[in-house]
Amino acid sequence: MAFNAEQNDPAKIDGGAWVELRGAKWLIARSGNAAYREELEALRTNLPESQTERMEAEARALAKGILRGWEDVVDRNGDPIPFTVANATRVLLDNDDLAIELAQESRRREHFRREDIEDQGKKPRQRSSTD
Repeated sequence: MAFNAEQNDPAKIDGGAWVELRGAKWLIARSGNAAYREELEALRTNLPESQTERMEAEARALAKGILRGWEDVVDRNGDPIPFTVANATRVLLDNDDLAIELAQESRRREHFRREDIEDQGKKPRQRSSTD
C-alpha cells in the first residue's frame, strides 16, 4: 500500500463539505483553512477583555472561518433561520456544545477527501528514485 499525497480536495478544504449533525446539514470548511487562521489571528491580537466578549469572538471566528452554510436550522417556531455570519454566531453562542462538535468535525480528514480517492489507489505502484 502506498501513501496517496493527493487525497484531499482543496475545494472542500476551503469551500466546505456537508456534514449531517443533530438533524441538520452543516457546510463546514476544514480547520486550519486560511480564513479560519486569519480569524484566530485577529482574535489573538485583539483579545476582548470580558469572558462574554471572548466567547462571542470565538463563536464569530468559527462562524466566519469554518461554517459556510447550513440546511434545516430552524427557530423555536420551526421557521428556517437563514445562514449569515451574524445568525451563525448567535446559534453557536446559544449552543456551545454544537460549536464544539462542529469544530471537531472540521478536523475529521474523511470529510475533505477527493471523491475519486478509491480509484487512485488502483494504479500500479511507482518507486521514487533517490539518484
